[in-house]
Amino acid sequence: SYGLTVGFYTFTWFFNTVPAICLFLLVSFFLYRWSTKKSLIEFWGALVITDILVWIVKMWGDVPRPDFGIITAYGPSFPSAHTAVAATFCLFFLRYMRHTKDTARRYIHRAFCILTPLMVGMSRLYLGVHWFSDVVAGLAIGVGGLLISDYIWKKLHNHGYFQG
Repeated sequence: SYGLTVGFYTFTWFFNTVPAICLFLLVSFFLYRWSTKKSLIEFWGALVITDILVWIVKMWGDVPRPDFGIITAYGPSFPSAHTAVAATFCLFFLRYMRHTKDTARRYIHRAFCILTPLMVGMSRLYLGVHWFSDVVAGLAIGVGGLLISDYIWKKLHNHGYFQG
């Protein structure tokens, strides 16, 4: 259906390179302005680590994309970079906003942060540019990128770097 295609394309579009960079810069401005240097460094660290992991796995695996896509995508299929970056982005904010006092807002935020990477993954399947295994691996790499970034941050912080 046309409506479903437009909806799924919209989820995918937000994590295309240019819109994603604009979104990340906007979020970076808000983190810089109203949060801490730690949050900004963690945010970009997690995104960079996720992106590096995705491209290492893509080059290592070199899995071809499905032949039946509604849209055209280039490069290896495995894993889904859109899904990985959406997972890292949303899970960062799930953790970042966990102390929100307003219960309704916290539940809406949780639902958004959990459903968005899942919808991005589903959009990649619906649009025919990824296999299911690509999306699952993308989710895993997105979570892994955030965990690795958190681990590195804690190690650097414990050794006296990035105080404050």
